[in-house]
Amino acid sequence: MIRLTALFLLCVVSHNEAATISTETFFKNPDLTAIKISPDGKHFAATTETDGVKKLVILDVNATQILQVFDFSSEKREIGNFGWLNNERIYATMVRKVGPLDQPSPTGFLFAGNINGKKTIQLLPAKSRTKGGNRDIQRPFRILNLLPDDDKHILISLMDDNRFTYAYRLNVYNGRQKVVGKSAEPFSRLMADHSGKIKVSTNSSDDGSEYFIHLWNQAEEQWQLFKKFDDKGINLRPLEFSADNNLLYIENDSGDSGRGIYALDLSSQDYKLIHAINGDADIQALIRDFNQVTPDVIGFTRMPGHVEVEFFDPNHQVAKLYRSLYQSFQGQAINLVNASADGQQVVVRVWSDYNPGNHYLMDLNSNQVKPLFKTLPWIDRRQIPDQLHRT
Repeated sequence: MIRLTALFLLCVVSHNEAATISTETFFKNPDLTAIKISPDGKHFAATTETDGVKKLVILDVNATQILQVFDFSSEKREIGNFGWLNNERIYATMVRKVGPLDQPSPTGFLFAGNINGKKTIQLLPAKSRTKGGNRDIQRPFRILNLLPDDDKHILISLMDDNRFTYAYRLNVYNGRQKVVGKSAEPFSRLMADHSGKIKVSTNSSDDGSEYFIHLWNQAEEQWQLFKKFDDKGINLRPLEFSADNNLLYIENDSGDSGRGIYALDLSSQDYKLIHAINGDADIQALIRDFNQVTPDVIGFTRMPGHVEVEFFDPNHQVAKLYRSLYQSFQGQAINLVNASADGQQVVVRVWSDYNPGNHYLMDLNSNQVKPLFKTLPWIDRRQIPDQLHRT
């Protein structure tokens, strides 16, 4: 078992040492709000908020130098999700804040750029390539697969004017799109396996009384209805494919079979329970292993009043790692944000009711861990506009 507990204890700040702070101060967005490591483990991408504007910054892995700053924001949109397309290129989705709680809502905008500031482009909505041509309208999109083995493309899905959902292979350097799949019915959700093949199409009837799962039949090159559920009280949600792409994991809490995670065998169409779920708390997030090309779902988090973690196999390496982290950061929640392609460097987020969130870099080769945000107080935010790369 990895000996991490003693190292992590050195990084924990005692609750008793925290000064009393006002509600206004507590709910302010921290300067650095999120951080992710590059596939090669040499850089970080992080979102930072300065003067109410959220920007995306690139740092070297030692957090000693800001290499680039991207500002994709406008008056009506700001950076939502972000990540790495390959070792030299990042992406950022854009959201707008709506409602009294400023909840993020998708805008249909997707940007990409190299970490040296070059080849920055608006990927979505697509811009016309002809002089005087019209720009594509804003449509909500989903990233189906980042295609880790393909540095130039990702898979996305978009709904067209006739309400069918299409899957596109999107070039992340020039924005060109190629249709690679179409949903079985209108108003559907498409799912791609880890190899990038479109295999599942799901949709509900207009009145919500029926739920359909279609599976792609490769031999006949057409959709086939796997199952139709006739219960208005149904709560069935396909989650993800297994590492070998043979199983589809589905959350199901309807009917007499009991709530849990089920595995659908795509070849035999056998459907069986693999992990029972007690209580009615929703699944907040899936936990995956560190394989970046064919990740496998190994557990999930829920929040029945507190963060609760469940693993399919408690002896899995990642499950043991979580237990070690929880022992070190007692009373706090743990999230393994992302890992390098070799799975040896992992970004960890720790938070609680008295800690709005700290990030750490964990090196599984050396058993070393270091706080990330605490290594950045030297950054003068007033200098950021001088290094800014806008698009």
